[in-house]
Order: sequence, then structure tokens, then C-alpha cells
Amino acid sequence: MNVLHVINGVPISGGMNQIYNYIKNSQHSHMCIVNLRDGYSYIEKLAKANIECILSDLEYSNLVDVVKKHKIDIVHKQTGGGDCPSYVQKLYDHGIPLAETLHCPRKSAIPEGYVKKIHAHFSYTASLNPGRNVVVIPFPIDLAIGETKKALWPDKKMVVGRLARYEPSKMQDFIIKVAHYIRGDYPQHAVGMIFKIGGFANTVYEKAYLANLKRSSIAGYIEVVDFVSEEDKESFIASYDLYLNPTQNEANYSFFEPMTKGIPVISNPTEMTKDLFVCKWADLTERAFSEAIIEYYIDKEKHQRDSTRSIDMFKKLGHDIETHTQKMDKFYEDAIGV
Repeated sequence: MNVLHVINGVPISGGMNQIYNYIKNSQHSHMCIVNLRDGYSYIEKLAKANIECILSDLEYSNLVDVVKKHKIDIVHKQTGGGDCPSYVQKLYDHGIPLAETLHCPRKSAIPEGYVKKIHAHFSYTASLNPGRNVVVIPFPIDLAIGETKKALWPDKKMVVGRLARYEPSKMQDFIIKVAHYIRGDYPQHAVGMIFKIGGFANTVYEKAYLANLKRSSIAGYIEVVDFVSEEDKESFIASYDLYLNPTQNEANYSFFEPMTKGIPVISNPTEMTKDLFVCKWADLTERAFSEAIIEYYIDKEKHQRDSTRSIDMFKKLGHDIETHTQKMDKFYEDAIGV
């Protein structure tokens, strides 16, 4: 079976890592088609796994020709929010099977109404066919499992923050507001902390957002790192003592990565996150997040306990590469009736 993946992200992003970790271990034949904006960085990554990659324009205007030339059995699109790009209609017009996966870790976390919205647009959505075939596949986490984090502050500052693409939906600006809140209301504890935010920015819009974040940084207290490479990602995540996941509607891949390192996660409950394992829930307010951080700063034993819980829970979730690969292979086989 030949599968073609439509790529519209960058190598470090969660959705793209899901695809990469799958296709390099799958028994089927896979190709990727990437747009010119993001493709060059992804080609290098794919080449290391001997995966063929084809460049396209932003509209993927050559998609149908690629499908026919390479005898593709099914096209895979990964979505983050119910979008319907123009190439989908082209696939439908040519009778080309399309499978779609939602970047979401639990069936119950799929937003209400999302399945119907997708089904109205797409000719065949193997992962989101209402009432018949909603497939929940664990995220493939390809990071070594660490050990329980030791609470070393105040001798060593407690590192708090997150790693994500620089865009408003990731709410890095909220994290900076939390840092300023703690500095104003808890100055005696703020001196023992450092807020560190890392990520990447591709578009002009994302770069402008990053620039605004950097203007709010404070040397020695709030650090905003322009770009974290894929090679540095694991060590960057491991440097955190607390991981913040403020969100409006996402339950993203990076949610699980700190768990491999025994890093407690603080997040707010939403429809996308409410049934996920998080060590500490907090309302989406500067005060609530600040109080949750301070609680861990003061209660080192709680931090140690939740660090151990994070690792134990990750092991139970089944996010290993082998489990993911088996489920994805079956997903495509079922989609075309193999």
C-alpha cells in the first residue's frame, strides 16, 4: 500500500513528528508532499529516514498528478481544526481516497460538532466517520524516559515555562503575564525562579508575536529563546522543573513530552484536556496559575511525588513507537479495505 502524506508544518511541530515517527517504522510505502514554505527543513529530516519527499506550492496544485504518477492508494491529511483546503475538493473530484487524523489524544477530547463539520467537507474521513470509525491513536513519543526530578531550589532556580511554536494559540504571552504576576505578588519566591520559553517562528505573523514576547522579557527572570532546534529539543524540555500548558482548545503533543522527564504539568481544564493526566489543574487566570506554581515551589515533596506520577502515567498511556505504528498501519488498511 502506498500512502502520501500532505505536510504543512515544520519538523519540530507535534503533528509532523507524529507522521515522521510513524512512517519511518511502518511496513507500508510512504511519501510526503510539502509546501515550499516549510518543505526545505522537512526534506532534510525525511532524507535521514530514506523517505521520498516532493515539493509543492502553497496550494498543493500538483497533488493529483503526484498521486497518479506514484500510484498512491490513499492520501493522508492531518488537521488541527476542521480546515478544508482547496486540494481536498480536487481529490474528491478525482475519486482519490482521503484519510484524516485529528491531532488529539483522546476520543472524548474531540470537540463537539467537529466530526460533523469534517464529514460535511470530506469525501471519506477514515478517522472521523460519524458513528462508525473514530480511531484514537496514541502519540508516538520518541524521547528517552528520565528519572524523577529533584527539587534543588533555591540553590538552583526553579525553571518554569513551555516549548511550542510562537503563536497566540500557544499562549506564551499568558505565561509571561504569570511571570510578572508572581514577581509583583510573590517577590520572595520569584527570586528563586526563572521563566524560560522556547520555540520557533516561521511566518511574519509568528515572528511579530515572538518580537512582542521578547519585549516583555526580563534578564535573569524571563528568557525567550528565538529558536530551539530539533536536536536540542529533548535537552531543552529536560531543563524544566515545571511545564505550563495554558490553552484555549488544544491538547497537544508537547503535553506528553515533559511527562517522560518527570516534569509536572500545570494546565487549565478544557473539552480537549479535561480527561488527560495533569498533575495540577488551574483556572485560566494569572492568579490561579501563579498560585499553582508557588505551591510546587513551597512544597518540594509534592513536586517529587508528582514528578514520579508523571513518569508512571506516561508508561501506562501506550505512547511507544511500536504501538503507534501498529495502530496507524491498521488505520490505513481499514480505510481502503485491505
